[in-house]
Amino acid sequence: MNARCREILRMLLESDTWLTQQQIADALQVTKRSIYYDLCRINEWLDFHHIPELEMVRGRGILIHEEVRRQIEECADEIQGDESYILSPMERVHMIICAVIYSSEPVYIDQLQDYCAVSRNTIFNDLRVVVNQLQDYDLKLEYESRKGYRVVGDPIKIRAVFLMNFQEIRSIFAGGGLRFVDREKVGYYTRLLQEMEEEAEWIASVNRDIPLHITRFFPRYRMMDREATDVRRIYELKETAERYLPYVYAGNC
Repeated sequence: MNARCREILRMLLESDTWLTQQQIADALQVTKRSIYYDLCRINEWLDFHHIPELEMVRGRGILIHEEVRRQIEECADEIQGDESYILSPMERVHMIICAVIYSSEPVYIDQLQDYCAVSRNTIFNDLRVVVNQLQDYDLKLEYESRKGYRVVGDPIKIRAVFLMNFQEIRSIFAGGGLRFVDREKVGYYTRLLQEMEEEAEWIASVNRDIPLHITRFFPRYRMMDREATDVRRIYELKETAERYLPYVYAGNC
């Protein structure tokens, strides 16, 4: 069982009254469909341990009876053994923003479901919050039919929004989360952008009219074992430098 399944089971064990799916969904801030899937997982776990499954009574909800409660509590150690992490609603928003910005291709709704471990409806609700968050920075969440979602707007603002949201879920990243992120690349590009900003600022302190050329690496001759620089990164560097210098040029793109 994952963390949310354990939380649902804890709520049911501690309750001496009937709980509906909607009450559980409201308490955990997810959709009823997400709770439905979680209850299915809980019932699979109960069936595996030869414990009667949870039954949803129409018009009332779920109530665990004493004998079933006792059987579940006997397996308490095993229930606590699964340390899967469940994202809060705002952590999901941060995760979605980072995932869409980080990807070089539009991101499918199914991918976001997988990253956040929630239902499609929950993701759609989260996307409404994402849209509002991006609008605060004059950015837009754009949907391409049969492809997915991507963030469009000022590259510098996009980078800033990514870094800001990434900071909010850095602990999840450090704990092994954010599977879509290449750990080495994130650290490398963050340092690269900071160095470019420092370099451009220093050049501007000497003379703002000095031109700066940023040339994309492309594998040739004895360096065929390395990948070409992502064109987007070159333009991100260019946009960063242009905050300080009027004459910045991107080459080999």
